Amino acid sequence: MFEKDRFENLDDFKNEDAAQNQDDVNQDDNYNEEVPVIIYKKKKTYADYDDGPYDGYDYKPVYKWNLHDEEKRLNARVIKKAKKNLGLKILAVSMSVMFMFSAIMSALLLTQNLNGSETASSGNNFEQLVISIPSHADTDARELTVSEVIAKIKPSVVTIEAEVEINRIYYWGRGREEDVTPPDTRTGVGTGFILSEDGYIATNYHVIEDASSLSVLLGDGRRYPADIIGGDEAADIAIIKINAKDLPVAELGNSDAAMEGEFVVAIGSPGGVEFAGSSTFGIISGTDRDIEVSRGRNMTLLQTDAAINPGNSGGPLVNMRGQVIGINTLKLASNLFTSTLYEGMGFAIPITLAVDTFNEILANPGDIIRHRAYSEADNSSVSFGISGRTVDEAEIELYDVPAGVVVDNVTPNGACGRAGIISGDIIIALDGERVEDFEKLVELKHNYKPDDEAVVTVYRYGEELEFKITFDERN
Repeated sequence: MFEKDRFENLDDFKNEDAAQNQDDVNQDDNYNEEVPVIIYKKKKTYADYDDGPYDGYDYKPVYKWNLHDEEKRLNARVIKKAKKNLGLKILAVSMSVMFMFSAIMSALLLTQNLNGSETASSGNNFEQLVISIPSHADTDARELTVSEVIAKIKPSVVTIEAEVEINRIYYWGRGREEDVTPPDTRTGVGTGFILSEDGYIATNYHVIEDASSLSVLLGDGRRYPADIIGGDEAADIAIIKINAKDLPVAELGNSDAAMEGEFVVAIGSPGGVEFAGSSTFGIISGTDRDIEVSRGRNMTLLQTDAAINPGNSGGPLVNMRGQVIGINTLKLASNLFTSTLYEGMGFAIPITLAVDTFNEILANPGDIIRHRAYSEADNSSVSFGISGRTVDEAEIELYDVPAGVVVDNVTPNGACGRAGIISGDIIIALDGERVEDFEKLVELKHNYKPDDEAVVTVYRYGEELEFKITFDERN
């Protein structure tokens, strides 16, 4: 009887077996001969052993195996153990690779956050989205048919409904104070286009100006309330946001590459919600048009003969690659009080100019930039704290009001706001000198410095009222 534990390998087992049983016979002759093999042993629990003196072990009954079978069994165990070890090695290597990948990604994200990324915390619970436009080299995309352009851009165009409180009696300085009634609510309609999948939407500032509430209608019929993220009155650009996900985003183009005669499509909601998603087709009639959008306020715009009507404001002007190259903002219209007639004179804010304003608004959510000086000639050092425009001749005749500057908005803690001047007042004199238009008011500002006092005469409720103001330093 042999103890398996004595042998380090199968060859030793074979050699000793051959030496003890047949020294003069070749080992191969006994290879298939049955031999006794001890599988395992355990501690003996009684004093004597049947086959000889007690050696401290209780041997399990002997099984007879031939050497060929034993070799196969031992080889199988070695292979099984090797496979097990290989699996453990593969698992260990995989975990190491995953750990290294996670560490590298964490380091990259940390570096990106430190250096500035496309989305960063603004400090106001908003994700700061960064808008960019393609370079000239990125504008070589295939040109589409008009139908393909509309199909591409239309899902990202929205209708915006803005509720604004107005006072019908007190208008352009008319009426009597005792006739003023509680404000009515008027609903205005404009257009916008989606900037991000999570609900940031671009539009004109005048679409959302003074809105008490906003509602956005998507192209698929869903409707959401909207919040104003910010706006710039002088640039006539605003960004609003709805609480939605996975929205179709409008692709931006490069308006610097726009050429006269290039085909374009305008899309929006002219005439109201019932005409939402209306498209018109035309060309770029001119680039870099310097247009006076109000007295003393000029903007550089794209001109198009694609039909633009009330309700189109804030919507996209799209090239034949389906890319937004402008924000439709105004048109020259016929004047009911004169013989002047206009056709096909629409204008859009170039997207390359708008993008800077987008990012300024997104970087400072909650800010409304208003009351900027609308005249390049206004380099004075003082501020009235108002925005306004010249009352035109048609309004003077229609409403029976004097010439002057009608106050559109008042900064409450500005020079005029502190004195008691309100929106709707018409400024007709400054320190007794007649003010007939906005340019004259700007000219007179140059006679003052910060902390100087002046008397502003306004027309209100059919009366002329005087207010003493103290000029602020102009930012």
